[in-house]
Amino acid sequence: MADHLTVHEELTTNHTYHAENNTIEYIEEYRTSVNETTGNVTKEPVYGTAPADFWLKHMGTSIAAQAVRQELTANASNQTLDGITVEAASKPTVHVAVVWTRNKVGDTTQTPRLSQETLRENIPEDVTVTLSVGEKQMTRTYNVTVEERTKL
Repeated sequence: MADHLTVHEELTTNHTYHAENNTIEYIEEYRTSVNETTGNVTKEPVYGTAPADFWLKHMGTSIAAQAVRQELTANASNQTLDGITVEAASKPTVHVAVVWTRNKVGDTTQTPRLSQETLRENIPEDVTVTLSVGEKQMTRTYNVTVEERTKL
């Protein structure tokens, strides 16, 4: 497993960079409406805008987390990833959480099937994401951490 993972992603569909005010326009949600006469259902996109740097930073974290999850899935030799979550954090970090499930008495009821050793062998130390929308580009490196959690 490489110590470093690199991801390049260009968002061209449903994303527009506006250089004049340094914002990115994106689909925020879809509104669904039903024609009462015909019963036809239509979905209309609702667009939002955000400052480009903020939006790219937010998306970069999500893309880094997805890349780590894909890498772990590809390298875990068909082992189940039950009890393993990969999530974006507020700092430039991606957390890989090993979740132990316990009952109210404190007995372990479910443990991850992937060992800590296998997990640590199959995740990178960091992920560098280069994200582009139109002419706007951002490159950022995210550290990858492993933590243990208990869920009741």
